[in-house]
Amino acid sequence: ALANIAWAYARSGAAGVAGAAELLDEVSAHALRRVDEFKPFELAMILWALAKAQRPNVLLFQAAAHCLARDVARLPAQSLSNAAWAFAKVDVRAEPLFRAIAASAPARLDTFSAQALVNLAWAFCVASLLPAQLLRQLVSRIELVPVGPETPVAYWQQIQQLDNALRLDAPSLGIRLSPALVGACRVEICKQHGARKPSNLHRAVSDALRHLRVEHVDEFCVPELCYHVDIALPQHRLVIEVNGTMWHRHAADTDARGAPFGRHLMKYRHLRASGWRVLLVSSGEWAELGGCVHAQGRFLAEKIDAATARRSDALGRERRTPPIVWDEEGGKAAGADAAAARAGGAALQPIENRAPPGTVFATLRAESGQTLSVLGLATSVARRAPLSASASASAPSPA
Repeated sequence: ALANIAWAYARSGAAGVAGAAELLDEVSAHALRRVDEFKPFELAMILWALAKAQRPNVLLFQAAAHCLARDVARLPAQSLSNAAWAFAKVDVRAEPLFRAIAASAPARLDTFSAQALVNLAWAFCVASLLPAQLLRQLVSRIELVPVGPETPVAYWQQIQQLDNALRLDAPSLGIRLSPALVGACRVEICKQHGARKPSNLHRAVSDALRHLRVEHVDEFCVPELCYHVDIALPQHRLVIEVNGTMWHRHAADTDARGAPFGRHLMKYRHLRASGWRVLLVSSGEWAELGGCVHAQGRFLAEKIDAATARRSDALGRERRTPPIVWDEEGGKAAGADAAAARAGGAALQPIENRAPPGTVFATLRAESGQTLSVLGLATSVARRAPLSASASASAPSPA
């Protein structure tokens, strides 16, 4: 009954109504006390509901991981997929469980729905756990799934993220989605460009950048990855992600509140691996500035300088675990891929005309030659025409 209640709230979208958060917290607290008493599929259902409602209890997830890994053979196909999806979404590490799923799932893939196949492949990629044999089988089946105008955008987004993970996190496996599927995916995702509406926080950060006379593009689509980002300085390969409260998990246990979701961590990892700097601005940080224009400008200038200097304090506090690639038959991790995909590491390519630490805006004066003194920084204005929305949305042909 408890699992059904949680499932119904998450499935219906009622998790956002008054009192629902408290109810789900009570469900997770009760489940934590009786975690060994639940049937495996009930436990998977509760975890899925809490992840769907963005209300995880990390202690419950950690305890449930041990139970599910032990009973993975008793989980039906949908529950396997749901459990993996839930752990990946809320970014709770559960490598033993994922290895157990990777060993159990191949013999049962014929019983998976099309969405369950994609969810399972996506979950392993988000979790940075890449089993070669399972991924090969999943990709071969995903290629056979019929797609068309009625295919949900969320499905296409998962396909694109899967393609990015296979190319960037585990290139030596040689597993690729077909050019036809990737091409169709990019077309569908680009159709959605411009549909997103900037949040109030996003607009405030964008206004502060304009006050600094820093040219930027809002709602930018990174062509080589088809990831949409909040703000970009494309000529300097710098991305600013403005993360409001809905971008972070609202955990029942205080220590986990504010942590980014798994899909965001994968996005940041892929951006960095493709040579982009990623700068995170949270709603909490922005609120502490108290609406002071001077403080906002100094905050952004210092953040951008630190990001250019590749200082970790500017790049967010998110966990950065290198992807783990293994062959189920050999059982050996592919360390070369893991090292190459280390977020924020050697895979980053240098930015053209990169400025020394503390003078990032000096790189912007090459064309204009105009330098402004803003908040004590050497700040200049690049008089380049901003990219249009149509140009931002365009993507190259699939590799």
